[in-house]
Amino acid sequence: MALICLTGLSSFRHPYHVAVTTLDYTFKGNARHLKVEYRAFYHDMEDAVNKFAKQEMDIKNHADIRFRDSVVYAYMAKHFKVMSDGNVVICSKSGIQFKDEYIYVNYDARGVQLGKVKVINSVLYDVEKNQVNMFHFNNGSKKESGKIEYPLQEIEYQF
Repeated sequence: MALICLTGLSSFRHPYHVAVTTLDYTFKGNARHLKVEYRAFYHDMEDAVNKFAKQEMDIKNHADIRFRDSVVYAYMAKHFKVMSDGNVVICSKSGIQFKDEYIYVNYDARGVQLGKVKVINSVLYDVEKNQVNMFHFNNGSKKESGKIEYPLQEIEYQF
């Protein structure tokens, strides 16, 4: 009986599909830094990445972390962009982590001047039509939040 219960739990899929993106922008004098963190349920990301890569991959426990990260970042590059005043913000990949049932995909941009920011985000839309993407914009003491739901892909914020 215990085996049946455990098997049932491992195949449980949550009924809500929500991801959270946090954009932290800090500046002191000429030193400017944008940190972007995208967080979602890892099995939702796994479904999307597997569909994108046309292969089955356990992204949380993959033996080749470099390969896994390259596929996840390639998927993100297709579905996620940060723009400022009409120009794409070039971000460095700063790591992928897993905690509990979440995947964290991180980016950095140093020396970037932000004005009117537009985030284009269709991550997970190809696997979940009820996807909700929440956003937190942090600029020193100014903090704002927003959300977009499928099929909307864009949100704007003035830094």
